[in-house]
Amino acid sequence: MVKSSGLSDSDRIKLLYIISLITILGNTLDFFSANLSDFIRLVNSTTILIVIVFVSATRFFKLRIIYSFWAVIYSLILNIIVSHLSNLHFNSDLSILRSILILTVLIPASAFLINRIHAIAIGLITLMFLYFFTYFAKSPFSIHNVSILTLLILGFSIGMYYLMFLLEESSILESPLITLIFQKVE
Repeated sequence: MVKSSGLSDSDRIKLLYIISLITILGNTLDFFSANLSDFIRLVNSTTILIVIVFVSATRFFKLRIIYSFWAVIYSLILNIIVSHLSNLHFNSDLSILRSILILTVLIPASAFLINRIHAIAIGLITLMFLYFFTYFAKSPFSIHNVSILTLLILGFSIGMYYLMFLLEESSILESPLITLIFQKVE
């Protein structure tokens, strides 16, 4: 199986550490800086714990890196969704937009680090999140911008999927050429 990004394992582990650190810092900042309910604090703490457990398992018990990426990315998505659902009628436009931005940033990360199909999956999750909260928030901003946000999220998701497809195809095509070059050098 071709790695979706072509990155070495040491590069992938560095990216896992960076994404995990950002996830932990973001949840910690929310924990201390926002006026959160005890339930959301529990959700943030659980996300931090999941990230630490999976990164530690990758580091010390040789858990495959892809499983840790999967756990970190999807625990963050679940954190965002559960946090907003617990405050269903008190979500501001900026809070929803901030979450859509975070979810959208996960599209290329998941495509490069897990598999290209995750770009589509997270794009669809982001669209469902957008539609659900546009319906419940009924704010003029969300209603007026849902079509452009839909277009942007769909375009970005499909674009990342196609980009990863092209990278994987070129990697498959280049592999025999590289082998041939090394054989001629010897």
